[in-house]
Amino acid sequence: MRQDSSVLVVDDCSIIQQTTKLILQNCGFNPANIHTATNASDAIKACQSKVFDILFIDFNLGHGSTGLQLLEHLSQKKLLMHSPMVFVITAEDSTPVFMGFAEFEPDDYLIKPLRSDALQQRLQASFMQRKLNKLVQTGFKLSGVGGAKSALQQAKSTKAFRQAITALCKQLTLDGEHQKAIALLASFVPKHPYLPAQLLLVELYMLQQDLAAANAVLSALRISHPNHLLVLDLSAKMALHNHQFSEAMQYWQHAQQLSYTNLDRQFSLFWLAQGLHSQGAFSKLREACAHIQHSIWDEPRYHALLFLGQIEQGITQKHTIERQWLIQTNQKALSAEERAFAFALKALQAVRNGDNFTAYRLLKHSHITMAEELLATSFEFNAILLKVYRLLNMTKADIETIERLDKLSVNEHNSTHRLLKQYWLKRQRESFNTSAADYQKAITLFTDKQYKLAGQALLTIWPSFRFDPIIAKQLIELFSLNLLPLTHLQREYLMEARWTFEALSEPPAWYQTLRKKDDAFATPIEQMTAKASGTAAIC
Repeated sequence: MRQDSSVLVVDDCSIIQQTTKLILQNCGFNPANIHTATNASDAIKACQSKVFDILFIDFNLGHGSTGLQLLEHLSQKKLLMHSPMVFVITAEDSTPVFMGFAEFEPDDYLIKPLRSDALQQRLQASFMQRKLNKLVQTGFKLSGVGGAKSALQQAKSTKAFRQAITALCKQLTLDGEHQKAIALLASFVPKHPYLPAQLLLVELYMLQQDLAAANAVLSALRISHPNHLLVLDLSAKMALHNHQFSEAMQYWQHAQQLSYTNLDRQFSLFWLAQGLHSQGAFSKLREACAHIQHSIWDEPRYHALLFLGQIEQGITQKHTIERQWLIQTNQKALSAEERAFAFALKALQAVRNGDNFTAYRLLKHSHITMAEELLATSFEFNAILLKVYRLLNMTKADIETIERLDKLSVNEHNSTHRLLKQYWLKRQRESFNTSAADYQKAITLFTDKQYKLAGQALLTIWPSFRFDPIIAKQLIELFSLNLLPLTHLQREYLMEARWTFEALSEPPAWYQTLRKKDDAFATPIEQMTAKASGTAAIC
């Protein structure tokens, strides 16, 4: 078996690579079947082009992804579906490292420096277990439960017996034979309280929507294994199925306190907190920022969510968002996509600081208005914009963005994130108040030249339809005709109406003409707001 097994050794040190190869050769492996990779990128390429039976993954791979990030990438990209043996090699013995790896259930851990006798012993045990697993699976395939029982007589320990049955049920699950797997596990688990088998049974019950049965098993596990990450994760997902969102938050927060390296869980927490209007999702925000680089989550949309978390927590930074982004990603320049996200985040930052004029100008910057692909494809980008529109009371933009988000939420491939995004979106719709009838009535009055009534109606709806170009133009035209008497507060509305066009890089021709003809519009809003506040002009 060893002669035919293909092996991949992932370590950034060539000396350790060669030492490991030599130990493996002494253990009976064919040197032609032993491959090496010095970093995660090379390892991923190797796994995409060849199926390996055994992986040895070092935790510290130098520059780039860690071994933990590599294992997560291989798992997320379905490159471990054939269930290879996975051995984690590390000089680190810290609890967070082991907790992080434990979520991917490697076969074993090897502490540096590697010893030939220790490796030989671990490999022998793993090969014997795999051999037993295969015999049991073949026996079940040929003769059902009787054939599996016959093969299980070769198990040399209770642990080997339990692992073989669990492996059989996992294979049945992969083959789509869920009912057979459930029947075996339901019979096995009460007699043999083996945690991996219990967790698999819970997952299968949830797949079959048998939530009562799943909860019965989980309730017992939460008592016997209160700090087990997979127990907590399944408990959170069960709570989501039962629409118990606050309970799901508690389970995930507990898990994140135990192991902060899981960014999948961190972003699940993010969207859940958004739906619950909670600030508790980013208790491990600093750690999340530190672990995102070189991970499978190292994408602009996820970096943007981390910055969004900082803004919503009110965390002040000494650098601009663009500078922070460059530091966090270790880049020299931002891409067009990253800059669009940065400007959307800056707009949110401005409106939260009470600077609506700057927020609107940022929204109208070409970095955002020209980001057509992001608008059409990115849920995260539209979610940030929706927050700005909602705070500015830009109702029409709000409605259009919610419509895009509805379509985009369906495209989320992560089922948990999809459910949580849809929950957040539902809460956004529930908190949305607008009167399309009042909007249409005000515009109709203006069109019908009932200017006095139109002016009153337009001023009434302006706080809900800020920076709307149609209403803004009508207010400006009425004021220029001396048909719009204004209170002190309503003069601010007129300034916002003017800013709707002055914030553009190229204001419309009719507005430019008006400013030349009418002295009331001669002083730019930018100068007026700067003088009023005693601050520098708007960015």
